[in-house]
Amino acid sequence: MRGSTLSVTTETEFFVESCFTCGCLFGMTVDFKNNRNRNKDTFYCPAGHAQHYTGKSDKELRREAEARASAAEDQALAAKRELARVKRENAAETKRLAQRSRGGVCPCCDRSFVQLARHMKTKHPEHGAPT
Repeated sequence: MRGSTLSVTTETEFFVESCFTCGCLFGMTVDFKNNRNRNKDTFYCPAGHAQHYTGKSDKELRREAEARASAAEDQALAAKRELARVKRENAAETKRLAQRSRGGVCPCCDRSFVQLARHMKTKHPEHGAPT
């Protein structure tokens, strides 16, 4: 192959950007521009002025999404714990009222009656018979 010529033709897309400091127009490949826009890394114009695209990088957006997901998990766990606490309190109150009514104490007016069932039926019919 000595002395032969090799021709290579390629097509590359360029994005034209202007420097915010000096206004110089320069080109960069579309892939390079997309990478800098995604990561918010610094790049330079031909005159050496540093610049970068503003906003949040993919890494920052991912971190924020993970933080939101973690907060939602924490909130769900707290709600689950609160529900369990309320269920325990309700069970304890139900047990307490059942013991009192077995002892003849009206759950509505906190008075003792020998005939609690008759009292409930006549004075508090909306509550039904005691347990």
